[in-house]
Order: sequence, then structure tokens, then C-alpha cells
Amino acid sequence: MILFSLRIKFTIYLSIMLSLISISSANNSKLISWNNTEISEVIQPGNHSTKCAFILKNNSEKTIRLAEATCDSSAIKTTIKNRIIEPGEESIIEALFISERKTPGKYNNRIKVYMQGQKEPIANLQYLITIPQLISCNPKSINWTDKHPTKKQIVKIKFDCDYLKSIDSLEYDHLNYDVCLMPIPGSTNEFDLIVTPISKNRPFSSFINIHGIGEALNKASEKVYLFNNLEFSK
Repeated sequence: MILFSLRIKFTIYLSIMLSLISISSANNSKLISWNNTEISEVIQPGNHSTKCAFILKNNSEKTIRLAEATCDSSAIKTTIKNRIIEPGEESIIEALFISERKTPGKYNNRIKVYMQGQKEPIANLQYLITIPQLISCNPKSINWTDKHPTKKQIVKIKFDCDYLKSIDSLEYDHLNYDVCLMPIPGSTNEFDLIVTPISKNRPFSSFINIHGIGEALNKASEKVYLFNNLEFSK
């Protein structure tokens, strides 16, 4: 009987807490409004950072005080321009994304904004960043073993037409490798990179540097790495 009574009390308590959370969220949505809660940007080649601004408006009749804006990613730096927001006024939360050491790809950065005295965020903002892959190579590396020491290998090459217009040149070890770039029929930006070793007694590691050029972008490069895992290699 006592256990049954405790279960009823716990159920009532849980219902009250969920109701309070729901009411708090609803009140926050009426107290404030955002110009945008999700911003998407592409980092242009040559740039190492990009910045955006989320604008918050105080729609209530009371002063709102912001505590902080946080992000799990170390690449994001946030700044609150106005922490004390009077009725009818606005605040700006700036987010700076620093792309240093970041590889090409998509990054979903979540920014949580907190008011003073509240443990739960009043907003979960999203800053979506794309770092374009100017030249893609599949695979990125080739490995030869004793079983097939001079086997011909093919790498799929594709460049981004938004930034590049052609593959300009190939840089590689001419003494140990024969390399040929073959266009894919029906495509203007896809190729087969055919790599054939011409010497068994070649260095353990080497690379092919693929250079592309464009009208808006002077040059872009991507490497394909070559590994010679032969017992008789240098």
C-alpha cells in the first residue's frame, strides 16, 4: 500500500515538473524572438574564418539579462554584443568559425544561449559551415605489396566546378611511376588517374600532386599518396 502511494506521488510530481518545463518554454518563446535560429555558410577558398550574427529581440515588458552563449566546438568563438536587453530592444550574438586545421566537409555547430539565473538554454542556434572539397581523390592513397609490386592502380578524380575549370598539371616521381589522367566520357570535371609503377626498387613513400586552376581561384592542389610495401624497396 505504501509503495503504491509513493508511485502515485512520484507520478504527480513528474507531471507537475513536465508542465512547468512546458510553461517555461512557452513563456520564453513569447518573451523573445529571433531573426534566425539557423544560418548556413560556405567558406570560400583562401578564407580561414567566417562570421554570422543571430539577433534576439525582447518582446516582454521586463529587462532580460543574458549570461552566456556556448558551443561544444573549439572552432566557434561567440560574442554577446548586449547582455542587458530592455523591453523592445535587441541583442546580437556573433559566432566566429575558424577553419584552421579543419578538413573539407560539413560542420554543424550548435550554440546554446542562456539567460541569467536559468540552467536551461533559451535557444539552441545552429551555425552550419561547409568547407568545399576543391579536388576529391578516391582513394586518397595507394599501397603496393609483393603480391602485385607493379600493378596498375586507378584513382577517381573530381574537381569542384564552382571554383575550378580544369586540372592544370600533375607533379610526381617520373623515374619510378607512369601517371596518366584520362577524362571520363560525358563529364567535364571527372577523371581516371592511372598510376603504374615502372621500378620495383622505388622509395617506400611518394605522392602525386594534382594542381587545378580556375577563374576565381588561381590554384588548388590535392595529393594522392603512394606507398611501396615491398621487401626489396629502399
